[in-house]
Amino acid sequence: MKTLQNDLTTIEQSKRLLELGVPKNSANHYYGKDGKLHYIDGAIPYSLLWETGCTPCWSVGRLMEIYDICVENTESWPTVKQDISYVINTIVAIDYAVKEGRIDFSKLEE
Repeated sequence: MKTLQNDLTTIEQSKRLLELGVPKNSANHYYGKDGKLHYIDGAIPYSLLWETGCTPCWSVGRLMEIYDICVENTESWPTVKQDISYVINTIVAIDYAVKEGRIDFSKLEE
């Protein structure tokens, strides 16, 4: 059976997304201070997670959703090359959209 790719951002990838301006509160997972991965279920407020030093984490599905909501003039979803993961491909797509000025993260607040 083919090994499936991890569909969650690493801590390093999450930090890169934050540098690009992706809002912390758009994450659907987080890494605790101990480095363990947790799903955000709404039981703990976002503000408390970030105040206590947790790191946001996104699934590839959430990143694709953010891209679709926030990127202006999306003609088609970027295709995935076989040598990179879906997470990396999605981060690269967001990075390009930021550099081209075609992304508006405020649309996530609507």
